[in-house]
Amino acid sequence: MIAGMVARLEREEDRDFALHLYHHYKRLIFHIAKKWTENLAEQEDIVQDAVEKLLGKLDLLQSLNEGRRATYISHTVRNTALKHLGRKSRDERYLVHMDLSEQEDGGLPVEEQLIRKEWQREFAKIWDELPERERLLLEGKYIFHESDENIASWMNCKPSSVRMALTRARRKVLAELTRREHDGESESATGTI
Repeated sequence: MIAGMVARLEREEDRDFALHLYHHYKRLIFHIAKKWTENLAEQEDIVQDAVEKLLGKLDLLQSLNEGRRATYISHTVRNTALKHLGRKSRDERYLVHMDLSEQEDGGLPVEEQLIRKEWQREFAKIWDELPERERLLLEGKYIFHESDENIASWMNCKPSSVRMALTRARRKVLAELTRREHDGESESATGTI
């Protein structure tokens, strides 16, 4: 995946510098990601997001000396990990099961059951608006519980691309759910009694 991001750089000298930078600091980047989470998939997400940010700052990185460059990279990975973990905790707050069938509410307080039902209704509305590719990804993973390899064969892509595509699709759904929730709050706050 990193090679794909580097390949999109326009200038050959930028691609060469980016590859050198990645190989030189790879251990440091992964070491910092591992400090923030033990989950390998989350570590890879953090590394990928951090490298993407660093690729946007190649001119700055080239101008720094070795010590300042290592510090800049360390801070970028740390900040990316913090943002990732913050987003994850927000996502978990709005967690909606992808399976829209009736679920056991086993022992949940009445308020939680009502909130879950409302989120499921909102999710069903969003589901119909999702592009077909994203629906196929989410269905394959969360409804049919297919492996990344099987989903990749459906989507005609590499299995390593499926995880990131799923992450993007989940983020899109959660962002839309959050947006709708906030729009609902602002409408109720400005409404008349």
